[in-house]
Amino acid sequence: MNHAQLLEHFLAFGKNNGLEVAPGEMPGQARFGIEHLGITARGTVVCEEDPVSLQIICRLPVKTLAQHRTKMVQLLNGLNLRTRFGSFQFDPEDGEVVFRSGLPVHEEVSVPGQIAFAFGMVVASFGQAARRLAAFATVGGEVGPALRAMVESSDPDASTPVPRRPSRKRSPGARRPSGLN
Repeated sequence: MNHAQLLEHFLAFGKNNGLEVAPGEMPGQARFGIEHLGITARGTVVCEEDPVSLQIICRLPVKTLAQHRTKMVQLLNGLNLRTRFGSFQFDPEDGEVVFRSGLPVHEEVSVPGQIAFAFGMVVASFGQAARRLAAFATVGGEVGPALRAMVESSDPDASTPVPRRPSRKRSPGARRPSGLN
């Protein structure tokens, strides 16, 4: 399969699922628009041949203000440590935040199914953090509380793409293993 064939599969996926999709400026690329959990974002899909793979890139719709960029890097680093599929990336020059993920595509398995899986994972991972990231980019705040809010929130519209960490609290009467302070 070449990048043009993979691109055709993606464009058909977009059309069949009501996405705003269009071929990109470069061969094997497409642009798309999504709205998820109150955030409207634009993205790019890059179809590659060797190996056959699909890269999906979503852009946060706001730029990080200059005074918040150092803290945004810290916040994204903490978020990436808890993200299982893809990663958030930051451009310190212009303050742009993107979420990028790639997936090898196997011709032996349903290509439309693989595209649906990859796109769904990206939308979930990006969308669940995007609203809080957009607020942090423009308003700022402290990294620790912002990251905790994203990780521990029970609000499904504001949660991060990974489950909550298990509590480290010991039950009443539980003893520490000997030798630990």
